[in-house]
Amino acid sequence: VCASKYFHNKDPNYIMAVINVLEDEVFLPGDYIARRGEVATAMYFVSRGNMTILIPDMEEPADVTRAKDVAKLRQGDHFGEVSLVKETVRTAWVRADTYVIVSALSRKRIQGIWTFYPEER
Repeated sequence: VCASKYFHNKDPNYIMAVINVLEDEVFLPGDYIARRGEVATAMYFVSRGNMTILIPDMEEPADVTRAKDVAKLRQGDHFGEVSLVKETVRTAWVRADTYVIVSALSRKRIQGIWTFYPEER
């Protein structure tokens, strides 16, 4: 998690505060970590495993089977950071290709940390 670009040039005390509130989640191959259209309330750091980001097909935007593979995620990557600063819905699906462990950072938990580290927002 500490290797994530999200933490690049951040205050070490801020990094420790964030790490202390992360919650690990486990996914099996084929599970969806994020689903297009769901309310986004957390960002994720990839601790282990491989995932695929899928965006909707223009003709059938709700059909995940027709979605296009646009990127791969692996250990050290992160996604979903917009959900920390803005109420939004997910715009893509993120599917586990292997067994996956992600560390979730919820908007609710980061708000308290930003009280003490407003420059990191």
